[in-house]
Amino acid sequence: MKKEVIFLFFITSVFAVDPNDLLSLGSLDLKTAEEIAFRNNKPYLIANEGVKQADYRKSQAVSRWLPKVQYEATYLRGQKPLLAENYLTGAFTLVKNQYSSILELTQPLFSTDLIYNLTSKKLEVESSKLFKENSYNDLLLQVRANYYSVVLYKIDLNIQKENISYLTNAMSLEQKQLQVGNSTSYQVNQSKVSVANAITKYYSTLKNYQNARNALMQALGIEPYFEKILSINEEDLPIFSIPDIKTKLEAIQEGFAYQYNQYFSTEQLLKKIDSLEESKRLILYSEKEVEKYIELALKNRPDLKEQQIQIAIADELIKKKKGKYLPEVSGFFDYTYNGGYLGEKSFFNEPYQWQGGIKLSWTIFDSLLRENKIKEAKAKKVSTALQYQYASEVIELDIRNILYKMEESLFSYLSAHEAVLLAEQAMAEAKDKLDFGKIPPIDFRETANSLAQARNELNKASYSLLLSYYQLRYATGQDVRIGI
Repeated sequence: MKKEVIFLFFITSVFAVDPNDLLSLGSLDLKTAEEIAFRNNKPYLIANEGVKQADYRKSQAVSRWLPKVQYEATYLRGQKPLLAENYLTGAFTLVKNQYSSILELTQPLFSTDLIYNLTSKKLEVESSKLFKENSYNDLLLQVRANYYSVVLYKIDLNIQKENISYLTNAMSLEQKQLQVGNSTSYQVNQSKVSVANAITKYYSTLKNYQNARNALMQALGIEPYFEKILSINEEDLPIFSIPDIKTKLEAIQEGFAYQYNQYFSTEQLLKKIDSLEESKRLILYSEKEVEKYIELALKNRPDLKEQQIQIAIADELIKKKKGKYLPEVSGFFDYTYNGGYLGEKSFFNEPYQWQGGIKLSWTIFDSLLRENKIKEAKAKKVSTALQYQYASEVIELDIRNILYKMEESLFSYLSAHEAVLLAEQAMAEAKDKLDFGKIPPIDFRETANSLAQARNELNKASYSLLLSYYQLRYATGQDVRIGI
């Protein structure tokens, strides 16, 4: 145990990972995965640092309004004596060594550049916070999608294993039948081919499972080295633990005569298909519900709010450019030796004098440079406003598409569930008939493969349903934190 603790300490110090996060990987649930990602995901941490940078830029803008004190000293020595002028008397002296020193204080009194620059930096801080919150929203969806992707392929692996077991047992029976002359080598070889194909599917699924684990590790921000200790708590895709999904599934059962553990007839299936094909709009979501989701998105989505901030920043830029019509005023105070000119007195022996005043700088005419800059700033504001409108339209379209996908996933899930019930019943009958030699090997293989396919489709439909739900939460910004 002591060696394991020392090794863990060494590894975490090398990779800069919190030991508690590594321990959590051994029994990972979704909530813990999200918390680990917020501590370690690099793009999210970069967005967090972006907020700090924007805050420092705002502090710099404040500092530019405060007094600036500067000291400057010069020493000059020539090969031959140089003329040094006494600033006060106007007398000249030949000297080899010359000195100059000045202590200067300047204070801005009025500057439109500084006024609007400070306002813009404050808005940039808000924009960076919204960018960080958008990264938060992105990361939540990324972690959730990758987490349940691991669960999806984990279940798929179990399905493939079970299918291999069914086909292997059938092959063994077929070989025994061959030994007693009740089968042919052709039938045995066909059974072997089915097993080989099932094993190929298993390895393909295993590759997808490994890729999903790697993608989850990347989302968590943990080095791939630690992937081997990753263990997911979930054994199933938790469809019915989500109230919104459960409610819609119940609505389908009531409105379209889906009943669990009851088998539908061909006539009932055709009626279901006809009722769906007749509808050219959303079935489970009313237009009022759609509008509610769109309003949520317009209210919550941080990327939209960031676009609004960009419009405000563009407006401040226009004001800044218009401010160039006004003068800049600053005050100054100098404490100098020889008026800042080179003199003969050495350092610490100079006679200092002070002077102060106010400086006004006003551009009267610049060949329409200011006017063109104002026009450019206005065009940028229009462009930014159009970007906001476009982003709003894209989000509305995304929400409608996600709701269509949600409906498709809901119906697909129930259809796949019914298909699994039928396939399981057929498999139970096929196993009994196989034991008594009342079913051809090819029929049993088809039944086993049909069961595996039905379970895979149910698994995929479950994942698609979960993913659609979380995509809807992402699109509407329901998980965005308040008071950022």
